[in-house]
Amino acid sequence: MREAEQVARARRLVRHLSAARRWNRLSQWAARRADRATAAL
Repeated sequence: MREAEQVARARRLVRHLSAARRWNRLSQWAARRADRATAAL
C-alpha cells in the first residue's frame, strides 16, 4: 500500500517536471519569436 503511494508520488513528480520543461521550452521559443517580430518592425 505504502509502496504504491510512493510510486504514484514519484510519477506525479516526473510528470510535473516534464510539463515544466515543456512550458519552459515553449516560453523560450515565444520570447525568441517576439524578439524577431520587434526587430522586424
